[in-house]
Amino acid sequence: MSEDGTDSESVSPGPDAQAEVWYNWAVRRQAAGAFTEARAGYREALRMNPALAIAWNGLGTVHVAQGQPGDAAVAYREAIRLRPAFRDAWSNLGIALGKSGQLEDAVEALQEALRLDPDHADAWDALAYTQGKRGAYAQETDAARKVVRLRSHAADAWNNLGWALWNLGRHDEAGEAFRTALRLDPGCGLAWRNLGWAYTQRAQYGEAALLFEEATRATPTDADAWLGLGNVEGYRGEYDEASRALHAAVRLRPDADVAWRLLGLSYAYRGFGEQAIPAFREALRLNPSSAGAWFGLGIAHYDAGAFGEAVRLTPEDAYAWHNLGEAYVQLGRTADAVDALRATVRLRPSGQGDWFRLGMLCGRQGDRAGCVQALRRLRRLDGERAKQLLREISRTGVAQTARESPQSTDRLGA
Repeated sequence: MSEDGTDSESVSPGPDAQAEVWYNWAVRRQAAGAFTEARAGYREALRMNPALAIAWNGLGTVHVAQGQPGDAAVAYREAIRLRPAFRDAWSNLGIALGKSGQLEDAVEALQEALRLDPDHADAWDALAYTQGKRGAYAQETDAARKVVRLRSHAADAWNNLGWALWNLGRHDEAGEAFRTALRLDPGCGLAWRNLGWAYTQRAQYGEAALLFEEATRATPTDADAWLGLGNVEGYRGEYDEASRALHAAVRLRPDADVAWRLLGLSYAYRGFGEQAIPAFREALRLNPSSAGAWFGLGIAHYDAGAFGEAVRLTPEDAYAWHNLGEAYVQLGRTADAVDALRATVRLRPSGQGDWFRLGMLCGRQGDRAGCVQALRRLRRLDGERAKQLLREISRTGVAQTARESPQSTDRLGA
């Protein structure tokens, strides 16, 4: 199959020579990117010879290029009906079905292409991509390995293998695959970007930032590379650099709610609420269910309502509960703050700061049992912090009351 997806076989002269002329003209127009003309050419060829399978296949490739995978699948099926062993039509059908979201049918079509030609690298590559979309990461990795065996010197094959391994959770092996891609092609922006995500996952943010910078140099129009750079600069506390990168990301992809959310955070963490709030609101316009954007809006406003929405969307997120509790403290709603911090420590029982804050609030409320619980936990986590908490709550009289209670066997002393 040629690069434009059409069949590479020559068309023999015969009684349908005029159809062949139209077919060859359509192939040339398609190669030049003139898809509307190419489609007209393939249709004219088929008007003259409806049984010309390669013209049906060519018509399908034009439909795919024009964003019409459903129409493409119809054309490919007709090509296969006319020529059941048409390997490229089966492969192209699988790709079109995958683009239409018919992933199971796509896998079957691609497997048929591979039955006809087990060394058809394009079909293996498409199968790997489709299996990844299905969440079948082991099968994705197997197919990607086959592509690497067939195209061992192709950087994109190694990059795709790295992505498959990443999906499978084998991050070290994924990193090695990305590095191999870069040895083969130092200008492979996708590999630089994916390696950056690998280092981000390992919390090596300085190295990740350098890799994302390489990705943006290799492919300045890659919004995901700018997003990755902004993300790690935020982790490093370099919020000016994060804002710069994230502005580039939203300029390239204005519908990326994640980029808007991170841009808002890059402003919020510097105290620039006026700039942060519009970014968070844009993230929420694009994705009203973004708990992170609600969380960010809460930071910008210190708004318990926004934090409460984040908790509603992600009830198992300890960080969201923590921030809701802190917002309630600021509002003077101590009882609500205690409830929020109890949820926090349930989800994050090793959080020393959370237990300390909870103990302080329980002391403020005169809740002896809550103080005892917080002190017990802090003793196990950090004895010095427990002593500090005891000194603080002793000022409320709760500690003394506990010592004097004849029914208590709990000791508050650290």
